[in-house]
Amino acid sequence: MTLPRLASLDWSGALVVLGSCQSGKHRVRTGDELTGIASTLLAAGATALVSTFRPVPDLATAVLMLWFHDRLGADGDWSLEAVSTALTDAQRRVAAASAREVLTWVVERVAAGELDLALAYTLLSVAHRAAGNVEEFAACRHRRQQLREVPAEEAAADVARQRALGPGYAERPFRAAANWAPFSITSGG
Repeated sequence: MTLPRLASLDWSGALVVLGSCQSGKHRVRTGDELTGIASTLLAAGATALVSTFRPVPDLATAVLMLWFHDRLGADGDWSLEAVSTALTDAQRRVAAASAREVLTWVVERVAAGELDLALAYTLLSVAHRAAGNVEEFAACRHRRQQLREVPAEEAAADVARQRALGPGYAERPFRAAANWAPFSITSGG
């Protein structure tokens, strides 16, 4: 997709969420013209854009975006204020989430059929690593690599058996600001 193609589409009233590295970054062209995905979408009528000007870690971004959309979709209000509140709440939740909370959330989402098993095992391994549980960390990494060979029901049952035992699970695996702070909202008006 090219910038001219994006500019030719009608983005009127759209909220655009770009959950990738430096998605809001612009370049200055001849004549001081700003070009980039963000400026193109806003000029084409998008109401607001959630993006980042910095590199962001993939896994933390996935969690942030899931929690952002959960919060945003909870009441059906897509106003700029609601979007801002949802992003802020998701950022705070990611920063404050303990390994125990991440593990519990993964188990609940897999049980509800709302989370990909590969992502689930990746998040479980991060939670166990943050808690200092090297054995479970290694086991989850191994299980993730073996997903193609294991029936989905068996993997889901394995995820359901995960437990966050011990004081190490109070650790916060995504506490570093680089995991949640780079995202911001740019409004077109």
